Amino acid sequence: MQFQNASVDLSRFDEAYESAAIGDQSSPVPDGEYTAVVHQLEIKEGSYGASPSIVWTFRITNGEWSDQLLQKRRPVMDRSLSWIKEDFTKCGLEFQRLSDLPQHIPELIGREMRIAKRTKDGFVNVHILWSAVRAISD
Repeated sequence: MQFQNASVDLSRFDEAYESAAIGDQSSPVPDGEYTAVVHQLEIKEGSYGASPSIVWTFRITNGEWSDQLLQKRRPVMDRSLSWIKEDFTKCGLEFQRLSDLPQHIPELIGREMRIAKRTKDGFVNVHILWSAVRAISD
């Protein structure tokens, strides 16, 4: 195997690289339950032949962490379809075909709900909560 691009001069970055801190890439928001709105919902193509993903961005709307963003990424695969359908049902959105999702995205933007952030083994998961969605929509 041959290394390519060996002739690229990276020396202009040396000083900044030397002093660069290795930061904690995890979210500053601690684990817990939060009231949030759907700030953004995207359908992203998978790279290198990977499955597409549904990417939710939630904005916390109250408390100490107000205006902080949390992201939930759900790959679209046969085995994840029931979880995807559950996510939308929890938001009060039901549709028959997943291919109809793009036309329903505007209905979700700004919708308020309860979410939970959980970290396990270094992996962050954001969950949409059942009971809180029902209580907010009533």
